Amino acid sequence: MGIRESIGWTTRTWNPVTGCWGPEGSPTNPNRCFYCYAHRMAERLRGRCGYPERDPFAPTFHPYRLAAPSKCKKPTRIFVCSMADLFGDWVPRLWIQSVLSIVRQCPRHTFLFLTKNPARYHDFHFPQNCWLGATADAFEPGYWSALALADLPNTTFLSHEPLLDLVYTNYKALSWIDWIIVGAMTGPGAKQHAPEKECIRNIVQQANRFNVPIFMKDNLRPYWQGELVQRLPEQPCRS
Repeated sequence: MGIRESIGWTTRTWNPVTGCWGPEGSPTNPNRCFYCYAHRMAERLRGRCGYPERDPFAPTFHPYRLAAPSKCKKPTRIFVCSMADLFGDWVPRLWIQSVLSIVRQCPRHTFLFLTKNPARYHDFHFPQNCWLGATADAFEPGYWSALALADLPNTTFLSHEPLLDLVYTNYKALSWIDWIIVGAMTGPGAKQHAPEKECIRNIVQQANRFNVPIFMKDNLRPYWQGELVQRLPEQPCRS
């Protein structure tokens, strides 16, 4: 497993699968998310560390990495596939099942999953030590991401990172959301896509209104003069 302190809300990362074919699920799709730090990192690692030479961000399964959580004896919060979207439609079911098999063998850890395709969560059974998240960077994706998390028995969360646009103001969906993450874009183009203070305030106010813990990443400091609240879900999972 790796350590990625800049994420802030997790302790370690684990990448048994890397790569992504983007929203359209095509290896030739040129519209991969322009803000994706994982894509930039994969390009730097082209031909090394398990990243293919021809297309370093092609979805790739790394079976030799599966055992990593088992070797960590201390209970740890682990972000699964920070370098991929494990639940993209292009990911074979067998890969996901292989990851979940290890998760079930490590009940001492808390595993965090994050995807832009949360509807696929409903195709699998997750043990209670899994937190299931959906990326919601703007208005319409935010609404549908929240809706897709309904009826899941695990701890669920929304990640507004990077916050690119006004996120939907009707937070009725928070009746089944346990946690919210908010962060700004980093890397090339960050200044051109800086979050509006009003967008941040809207999310904070709605989270407070519905008593949902919120984690505001440190990279929001240039855009937010108030206190950066960094709370985790109060319960590791629902009863």
